[in-house]
Amino acid sequence: MTLVYIWNHYAKGCEGKEEQPYQYRRFYKQYAKWRADHEQTIHFTAVPGQKMEVDFAGQTFQFVDRLTGELVDVVVFVAVLPYSQYIYAEGMASTKEPQWIEINNHALQYFIVVLVQHRGIQKNQSGYPYRQ
Repeated sequence: MTLVYIWNHYAKGCEGKEEQPYQYRRFYKQYAKWRADHEQTIHFTAVPGQKMEVDFAGQTFQFVDRLTGELVDVVVFVAVLPYSQYIYAEGMASTKEPQWIEINNHALQYFIVVLVQHRGIQKNQSGYPYRQ
């Protein structure tokens, strides 16, 4: 949610009450003052190995397919391990379920390799990683 969205909602509410709303600049200054006084924050405690957060990065990109010369749209998939702040990103041409599953598997495989190399995690006989 953006401040412009909140201001628009506020301005429409004022119109319904037949009140004069603040201009955006004044609204922004009032909001900045309120925010400085109230420090509204939330803290999440990250637990190692508990979750991987995934999303698409904002803007899409295009590339030229060398075989067909066609412009192909690419969305950027991003995965993060919140505790270690390790990041994985990969472009994907389709966001359909099979590609979504495949790219999540790529991220998991990447994180396993990174953890094995950087954290001293080893694999037991079944192939699953464990910490020594």
